[in-house]
Amino acid sequence: LLKRMHHRTKTVFLLLLLQFVRCEELQMYIDIVGANCHVERLNAQTSTIKSVEADLATETLSSCIGLCKSFEEESKCNIVEYSNESKICKMFTLDGPAYLTDDNTSNHFFIKSCQSKNADAHSTETVKDNIFLPVTLETCEVEYYIGNSVYGFGYLEESDEINNLENCLSLCHMLADENDCTAVEYLEDSRKCRLFKSAIVQHAQTYDGLFAKIIDCHEDTLANVNEPEESENLPESEIFLEEPETTKNGTVALVSLYERCDVTYHATKENFGFKTFKEIKGIKSLSTCLFLCRVEETCKAVLFAPKDKMCQITEKSDPTSKVERSNNQLFVQIIVCEKDRVQERLHNPLPIKYYLPEMEEVCKIEFYVLPKLTSWLKIGNSVKASNLIECLQACKVLENIQECSAVNFSLDKECVLLKRGKPEDEYTVLHKSLFGEIVDCFEESIVELLS
Repeated sequence: LLKRMHHRTKTVFLLLLLQFVRCEELQMYIDIVGANCHVERLNAQTSTIKSVEADLATETLSSCIGLCKSFEEESKCNIVEYSNESKICKMFTLDGPAYLTDDNTSNHFFIKSCQSKNADAHSTETVKDNIFLPVTLETCEVEYYIGNSVYGFGYLEESDEINNLENCLSLCHMLADENDCTAVEYLEDSRKCRLFKSAIVQHAQTYDGLFAKIIDCHEDTLANVNEPEESENLPESEIFLEEPETTKNGTVALVSLYERCDVTYHATKENFGFKTFKEIKGIKSLSTCLFLCRVEETCKAVLFAPKDKMCQITEKSDPTSKVERSNNQLFVQIIVCEKDRVQERLHNPLPIKYYLPEMEEVCKIEFYVLPKLTSWLKIGNSVKASNLIECLQACKVLENIQECSAVNFSLDKECVLLKRGKPEDEYTVLHKSLFGEIVDCFEESIVELLS
């Protein structure tokens, strides 16, 4: 009997304890806002609530509550719905009386109150400054964040081999219409550029990264002061200043010969040791001019005038001979040419011309027929494009920053941007898609193209 009474007493005590725990108010420290918060479960079926934000992925209930509190003034958020299984955080505002519940299966939590702890621990100072972006020829007002954590930004993607902060900001600014990029984190040592958009999420900035938000950009008319006269007639990828560089290395594709040539662009006015032996009119692109050079046994360099559509073939000569270059001409010396993936390209059709209205250029596109290709690397995530032209223009925008030279555009309007890689870099072409390499571009009006 005593054992039975003891068992009943123990059972009642456990029930009372369970009831107490189920009704107990939750108290937790919310790291994002640096505060201790009192939280209770809410009966969502009887309480009037309305959503204030889209679903967000968070690792913990604490992070979910922190996001709600971070935007309390803006969205009036004071209720969250969170599941440990789905890791999805939904935010609401109470539009009526709160009905609390002792049902611990409810995923709705009412934030009763929060008390700040070490209020200054998570404060982040900002400094505004203007920075010139040479790629876009714009000056942007940016806000630098000082500290090791920033809030209110959602991660988009990361790009490698970005040489400086200016190019990182240019990348973000040019992709703003595609992915709403508003801020970057640039890591100078690793040359990584991370893109972010405004969002109700937390990003913990790494200590060696520089975080900057773009506030506004405008064209800088002073940016063209040091450019050569009439240089607007040259493609951006082929313009270089006389100071401090006198040469610039590059590569040019010669489609008809299945070759890629390493070349040197000479910025000097007088180029000694060369002489012109043939002049050809009506040549619209540098690659065509170089092709005409390659079929001449003695040709070592060309003098090309895009505006005048004039190609002069030159050869090596005595040291006193010279080829003079004007500001609207390119003097390009061929260093070496090598065969370029001949077997992969044997059955490709002849390049097709496309007019890119944003660049006001005509580009020749070589389309590939094989489903698996080599020597291609994907650049970041896919971008939005309603048609092939928009996809090609997105690639041209990134030509100088990330060396984009090919696109893979699918029927689902997925646009993948690619750059040249190593022979061991393999790429699988999207299902029901076009893979096109931009092999040549030149300035031409739509009227000239149609004629």
